[in-house]
Amino acid sequence: MLTREQALKHLPQIEKTIDLARLALAERKDTKGGQRTTWTAESANRAENLLLDSFQSVIYVLPELHFADLLSGFKPTQFRPTEGLFSPYHVRMPCPVCISNLRIVYSHVRVLTLHGLDKKRKVVDWACFCSSKNCPAVISNVIEHNI
Repeated sequence: MLTREQALKHLPQIEKTIDLARLALAERKDTKGGQRTTWTAESANRAENLLLDSFQSVIYVLPELHFADLLSGFKPTQFRPTEGLFSPYHVRMPCPVCISNLRIVYSHVRVLTLHGLDKKRKVVDWACFCSSKNCPAVISNVIEHNI
């Protein structure tokens, strides 16, 4: 099982920027004190098109991971697994409708594109939903879709 500490080793920051200058310098090679580049007109054109079309940073929106210590002191986000009465509290975001986190299900990780004036970013977050039989939103969906 992946622990919070192990996950943070792989996601140490909320935003990770891609260093475009370092990418460009990676093609430079020193030859006896002089600087020579391995770029050709064709490879430079392909690289330019790739970098203009790609994103420049990744933003991780994972509050359960990055702000677990802060959220563990907030009653609606505290979650105690069912394995034991004396097990430590964990953090789980509550349903915005029924304000309970007992039946929150994390289904997958979403990757969204965020366009801004200065650069394009990728946003990574959890996709989750409430599965409580008593939640008004769940009841509404069941009625609406005749489930």
